[in-house]
Order: sequence, then structure tokens, then C-alpha cells
Amino acid sequence: MDKLNHLFIIPDGCRRWARRKYLAELYLKDKKEFLKALENLPENAVKDIEKRIAIFVKTGKDIFYELARDQINRPIDYLDLNIEVPRKYLLDAYEKGGTVFDEMIRWVLKNNVTNTLTIYALQRTNLNRPVDHIFATVKAQIERFKLWKKEKEYFKECTIKFVGDKNFFETSENSNNEEVKKLFDEYAKRSIELEDNFSGEKLKIFALAPYDPEWEINQAIDNGKFNPKKLIVSDVDCVIRGANEKRISNALPYQLRAAQFVSVSVYFPDFTIETFENALKFYIPKIRISGN
Repeated sequence: MDKLNHLFIIPDGCRRWARRKYLAELYLKDKKEFLKALENLPENAVKDIEKRIAIFVKTGKDIFYELARDQINRPIDYLDLNIEVPRKYLLDAYEKGGTVFDEMIRWVLKNNVTNTLTIYALQRTNLNRPVDHIFATVKAQIERFKLWKKEKEYFKECTIKFVGDKNFFETSENSNNEEVKKLFDEYAKRSIELEDNFSGEKLKIFALAPYDPEWEINQAIDNGKFNPKKLIVSDVDCVIRGANEKRISNALPYQLRAAQFVSVSVYFPDFTIETFENALKFYIPKIRISGN
């Protein structure tokens, strides 16, 4: 495969992975508690989830990727519905997702896959989710940042840059929660620490956190004029997204103008290097033709 200039990864499915794990364990342990966890869902959803979980625990085959359809014929994933999940399952999911990123970065460096790697780390609007979700996402990333700093010798070939509205850590509706505020403060501190410690030239890593495109576009406008140099400047060649999703989810609209999109039917914590490598095989370099 030709070397990419800019690869963008949108991790997806961590919360669904956590719900699937939680429900599978409940199903095996206590059928009554399993049904209680689903009591706020429509009857057809409960039956469908029970059928899918039964197949999953029996065979290991995850058919949640095969989207169900609701009464008005819209594709849905029942693991996106309102199912409360204990915090430890969410934390497990995001920690496992962090391990996946470690493996990916090592593989990208070893195989010289791309000049620039962008990771959608924290979507700004997602920081208004329930506290348990925020805790799991932010805490897992902080622990990953600590490991990266310890492994400085390995990551010394990388430059790490965080792109996002850091003021949002102070203004989000959850920033008045003491537990969340401490996490936000540590996240900001750790991100600055990584930027200061990594300045290698082999791979540029952009972490979008806390990011949304409205913020990025607005901060690139000065006196009514749009200055693209204030954005992440290089166009994306290829986007890889998990969990069968085919949306950009408010990510880099300016830089994705000519990007190829690869959707993988795996929740992100289930990604392997083989999954990643197979996804990259779908990328076909675009030959740009100038003139008439």
C-alpha cells in the first residue's frame, strides 16, 4: 500500500461494547436481573436483545452489527438504547480502546504507514453525557497519557498535538461536578505534558479533544475572513471508523473534502492489527488530474 499523508481514525462502539459485555454477563448469571436491565425498553427490543445476547454467549458471534429496524423502518442498533451500564464496564471498554490505539500507533510507526495520524479523542458535545460516561472516557485517556510519557523512548519519533476548545473544560454543564472537574484539570495538564515531551518528525499525531467543527471553523475566522492555516492543515486521505458507522460525527468537515471512508463492522475495543490492516487495504490512492 502507498504511504498515506493523513489517516484519520474515529473510534466507535465503546459504549455498545460495554453494554454487550454487561448484558452477556447478566444473561449468564441471572436471567431475572438481565430482563430487569431492559425493563424500560419496548417489548420488541427486549426480545431482539435477548435473542442476540443468547447467540453471542453461546457462539461468540456478535450479530449486533446486523442492524435491527424499528416500526418506521429506520436502521437502529439496540445497544444504543437507554440501557444503564455500571461504570466499571464503561471503563473496561475505554481502557481496552486505549490499548488498541497503542498497538495501532506502534504498527503505524513500524510500517511507516502515514505522515499524520488524527484520532477523534473527545467530542466536545459528548462531555455533556452522564457523569459515568464522562468519567470512563476521560479517566481511560488520562491513564493512557501516563503510559505514553513512560514509554518516551518509543514515542520519541512522534509529535503530539491536541486540537480542541480547552475552555470547554470549564464551561460544560458537567464541569461543576467535583469528580469531573478534577478529571478535566488532569486531562488538560497531561495533554500539555505530552505536547511538551514529544517533538519527533516521523509521525504527527493530532488528538481532537475536546473538539467540534463549529469551534474549529470559528477560531479560523479572523475579522470576517477564513484562514485555513488555523485549522489542521493537511487534507485527510482515509477515514477508518468502527461499529458499522458511516457518519463523520462532526469531524474535520473542511479536511475531509476528498477523503475515502472505510467503515469496519467491529466495535472499537475489538479492533486488532489485522482489522486495521484489512481496513487500509480498501484505500485506493486518488490520482488528481488537472487541466480541462
